[in-house]
Order: sequence, then structure tokens, then C-alpha cells
Amino acid sequence: MKNFLRYAACLMALVPAATPAMGQHHLFGEDVGGYVGPVVKLSNIDRTPAFFMGARAGMTLGIAEEARLSVGAAMYGMMNGVRVVNRDYLQFGYGGLDLEYAWRPDEILYFSIRALIGAGTADADSEVRRRVSHMWTNGPALFVAEPGIGLTLNAAPGLRLGGAVTYRNVGGSAITSLRGARLSGWSGQLELIWGRH
Repeated sequence: MKNFLRYAACLMALVPAATPAMGQHHLFGEDVGGYVGPVVKLSNIDRTPAFFMGARAGMTLGIAEEARLSVGAAMYGMMNGVRVVNRDYLQFGYGGLDLEYAWRPDEILYFSIRALIGAGTADADSEVRRRVSHMWTNGPALFVAEPGIGLTLNAAPGLRLGGAVTYRNVGGSAITSLRGARLSGWSGQLELIWGRH
């Protein structure tokens, strides 16, 4: 009995050492991370400054030795009043699938290309000036595509400070004299991202 217990103890001790060789295979492997963080954008709409706030969140996948792909979602809403046709104020918000491809993300500074593909809503309201936010509206849906290029600083373990320049392409608008081309425009953004990459 003592010999049996001794052999059993030896086998149990060998299990952890054997685990790596007999480990399970996973869909994404171990090189997976996640991120979340707030974003602020300064843009223009119909030649008027527009301030947006929002957030990004998702997961990152190691697809090459020195590159990572981030797949997530982002949402942005305009926070200030932009006066449009008939002296009404614009309400505008958008969001969707958020993709980013980063080169050498373990360096102190690294570059990335990114794109948001999704939808938004826009409407004009004479009462919107009284509200805190100008992003929530029941207006018709718009198609939005926003490609860009980013530069990110690895400020601390799990903490990144990033900036990006993007161009917002908006397709269609039901607002008189404010078609998609006038809702489109360049944006500069800053973001503070938490998570493993």
C-alpha cells in the first residue's frame, strides 16, 4: 500500500511537467489581449468646429511576430452645438466595427492603420442647444466609414496614450442642405487605452 501511494505521488508530480506537451489547443492561442478606453475628437462639420467624445473597446490578436490586429467596437457623439440649416442645431453620433493593424506594438512608440465601418444618425433640432449632449437623435441612419493612421505611446504596463488622424466619410443625410459630404471631414483624436496588447 505504501509503495502504491509512493508511485501515485510520483505520477501526480509528473502531471504539471507533462501538461505543456499535452496542453489543449485554442482558437486564438495565448497571444490574445483586450483593451478599452475613452476617446476625444476635434473635427469640423460644414466648416464649423465639432467636438466628439466616445470610447473604443475590443480584443487584440497576435497575427505576426511584430504585428497585432485589434478587433472591437467604437462609438462617438458630438458634444457641442453646430448650427445648420434654418438656424437649428445638429445632433450627430456614430459607431461601429473598429479595426486596427499595429506594427511593433511592443516598442515605446508604434504606428498603426485603422478603420471604423458602421452607421450613425443625424438630425437638426431647434431645442438641442438646451441639452448637454448632441449625439442622441431619432434621425435616419447614415453609413459611416472612417479610415486613419495612429501613433501610440506605451506609457506604462497596460496603459497607452495614442493619437490619430482620421477622415470621416458619411453617406447620405435627410437634413436639407446638409448632405453626407458636408457631414464628412478630417478629425484629430486623443485616446487613453487600458489593457494587454
